[in-house]
Amino acid sequence: MAKAIDAAIYTHLISDQTTGSAFDLVSGRVSASYGDPGDDFPLITFEQVADEVTKGFGGTVMMHRAEYEISVFGRWEDGLAELGTIADKVIELFGTPVNGTGTNFDRIQMECSSGASIARDDELIVATIRVTARGAQTGGL
Repeated sequence: MAKAIDAAIYTHLISDQTTGSAFDLVSGRVSASYGDPGDDFPLITFEQVADEVTKGFGGTVMMHRAEYEISVFGRWEDGLAELGTIADKVIELFGTPVNGTGTNFDRIQMECSSGASIARDDELIVATIRVTARGAQTGGL
C-alpha cells in the first residue's frame, strides 16, 4: 500500500515539467530515498517517515495515512537562493490539498504539513518539506 502512495507523491512531483518548475530546476533529478549514485545537484528526494493504517471489520484497509519528507539538496557554494526557489516550488505543488490515485485506493490526498526547514551538512544544504498523504479505500464496503 505504501508503494501506491510513493507512486502518487512521485507522480505529483514530476507532474509539472514546464520551464521554472521544481522538476525543471533540478533537471529531472527526482527520486525516492537518497537519489542515485553520481547524481548532480540540485536534486529532490522523498521518503516516508511515518505511517498509520486504519482497518475495518475483517481487516480490510480503509485508510492509510503517511508522512513524507521531501528534501531538496544543493551545494553550499551555489547558495541558499537557488535552494529556496526550488523548495518554494515544491511547497506550491502540495500547498493546497491535491488528489491523486493509486493501486488499491479510491483516492490519495496529499498536502504540505510544514514549510521548509533548511540545514547545512558540510558542503551540502538541504531544505526539508513535510507532506501528509492519506489513501482512502471505500469501494466494496
